Amino acid sequence: MKIKLGKTDWYEENIRVSEKATNFHFLITGTSGTGKTIALQEIEKSITNTNGCVVVLNYNSTHQWDNCSPANILYYPVKEEGFPFPLLRPITAQNGQSETPEDVLETVVDAFHAAAILGTAQKRQLYEAMRLTIQNPDYSGETLLTPDALDKADREDFAPVMRRYKGIFHRLRLTPDPLTLMPGKIYDIDFSGFDTLTQLLLAELALSWFWRYAQFHDWKRMHSIFVVCDEFQNLNHGEDSTIAQILREGRKKRLFLLLATQTLADVEQSNQVILNQAGTRLFFRPTEQEIRQIAKLLDSQHVEKMCEILRELQTGECIAKGKLCAGNVTIERGLKMAFTITKQERRSNVCLRVTQKSSK
Repeated sequence: MKIKLGKTDWYEENIRVSEKATNFHFLITGTSGTGKTIALQEIEKSITNTNGCVVVLNYNSTHQWDNCSPANILYYPVKEEGFPFPLLRPITAQNGQSETPEDVLETVVDAFHAAAILGTAQKRQLYEAMRLTIQNPDYSGETLLTPDALDKADREDFAPVMRRYKGIFHRLRLTPDPLTLMPGKIYDIDFSGFDTLTQLLLAELALSWFWRYAQFHDWKRMHSIFVVCDEFQNLNHGEDSTIAQILREGRKKRLFLLLATQTLADVEQSNQVILNQAGTRLFFRPTEQEIRQIAKLLDSQHVEKMCEILRELQTGECIAKGKLCAGNVTIERGLKMAFTITKQERRSNVCLRVTQKSSK
């Protein structure tokens, strides 16, 4: 894939990610107002221009559109249209191999645990309630729990979970079929309208579904899927998280992540090692607290000089690290570049609404 990045002051074309890069995961950091969101959206547009598909998990309005293009970005409001992935239905591959019901339940419960930190008894109660749901002969697949399962799960140890996520258990509608994802499109899966913690849970559930789907479908014969998580530090990104699994193994399935955050200062060191598996990392102006750490990562031989460069980055400027290309030249050192957007591009911003019916 020829994914374009920003421009330098010595090469007239956009710098690209090398097609021989370790992977096409991105990690983008920078304090508020430094231009990382514009960069993220420019990368998304470039991905779709190379026939990739971008899915934005838009929780807590973290991904505001500044650089949309006509008929390219499709808006999907979950509160109104339903959750676009059938969570409790086993995924079946073309060769007939399928998930077991037990695998499905364990994965969904793990996603709940990633967002809500369930106790052992609570995990057991949720698993049992979902098992009763999928065993119900009248189950339509459009809810997480059937009424009878809700009644049986409403015990003292599970009551806090029921209260916390009653909006999901009682009102969230699951679509019977997954949203059709087309190459060359950006899908904004908007979780607004739910409270903050519920939106994060929905994002975890969506991530887990994508990873499940990747295990049973050969995307090598299809288009690459890029999932965007802006302010990803609010999601589980530890050793056993879905994010970590995709970072480690997503390349084989052509499933990639675009992760953005204001700072890595609050991320545990062991988790930073996981995040550094992203093949391309863009560092916009960081906080003073983490300048030296990032400088060492970019150039351990010239730390002071790199600290100075990082402090002087202007809005839209960053230092990129990865396997990059300028024409036929491969660059693997830290490279300063800038992302910009013209006034004409801003005026052309359009977002279209997509529903299950219109996506097919």
